[in-house]
Amino acid sequence: MFNVESAERVELCESLLTWIQTFNVDAPCQTVEDLTNGVVMAQVLQKM
Repeated sequence: MFNVESAERVELCESLLTWIQTFNVDAPCQTVEDLTNGVVMAQVLQKM
């Protein structure tokens, strides 16, 4: 069942992916699953 909370989570995840892609990291960052191993986040933090 799809509810408002689920819609908000989807929107937040999409926003996070869009923001992370602005850092032009080498690791793939197209889906939430791409964030689960920590490589993308480590590369983003390194660029900050």
